[in-house]
Amino acid sequence: MTWSVYSEGWANGYEEAKHFYEVNGHLDVPGGYVTESGFTLGSWIAAQRQARMGQYGRTPLTKEQRARLDSIGMLWETRK
Repeated sequence: MTWSVYSEGWANGYEEAKHFYEVNGHLDVPGGYVTESGFTLGSWIAAQRQARMGQYGRTPLTKEQRARLDSIGMLWETRK
């Protein structure tokens, strides 16, 4: 049983990001990047940056979520 659709969706996104990191050695994911499974990883990564900053009404990331993303090399700042 799924208690929180948000938590399950976040976990799926994290696993996609983790796989990308394991294959590529970084999380410098292009904004429009879509995984082989059809997951819009580039958009998900951007959403995590926004959530960390509390932007656009996003649900804030928990300390655990931030730590998990940090452990796989999350790039919180983007280059302009």
